[in-house]
Amino acid sequence: MSKTPTRPNISLDTLNLSFKSPKSPAQDLSPVGKRLVTILQRFVENYTAWLTAHRKGISICRSIEKAKCKGFEKKIHFPEELKPLCDDLDFLITHLEEIVKSCEEILKQISALTKLEKEDRPALRNWPMRKIDEFAGEALVAFTEELNNKRLVKENIAFSNSHAELTHMISIWEYKYFVDEKLSLGFSLLNAEIR
Repeated sequence: MSKTPTRPNISLDTLNLSFKSPKSPAQDLSPVGKRLVTILQRFVENYTAWLTAHRKGISICRSIEKAKCKGFEKKIHFPEELKPLCDDLDFLITHLEEIVKSCEEILKQISALTKLEKEDRPALRNWPMRKIDEFAGEALVAFTEELNNKRLVKENIAFSNSHAELTHMISIWEYKYFVDEKLSLGFSLLNAEIR
């Protein structure tokens, strides 16, 4: 009969094992690269805030539509519940304006960092500084143009005289002509760069 071998008593303390988390790309970056990551995180946060405000605006516009349609039935063009909804839409426009101002500041910072970069090599993982700067400029133009559309809706939706005009105003708000899928893809790729 064979004898069962005895197991040596080894504790984990005697093995001197250390468990470290893998390095993130941000840990290997220069101070300029780390600053760039911080700036781009704010930029992505602005995009997320823009999308949230856009969805809230759709909800407010639909509430305005309901209020106006009830008013049309009663031959009242400006029902009482219209004013607070228009105030909410005005507040939302102010929020979108703040996002655009923040993006303008971010673009200035990215442009300044781009001037410091002498080579056209990836600043983070894949995108060179020139490409990041171009994308930030395109995004700012898109946000500005989209804001102009949203202002048009805010200024005219309460004065709509028919359901067709209301539908037109809501469609202008809902359809993101400038902040589109191409921009969304760009922000997804940018987010992957900084994660």
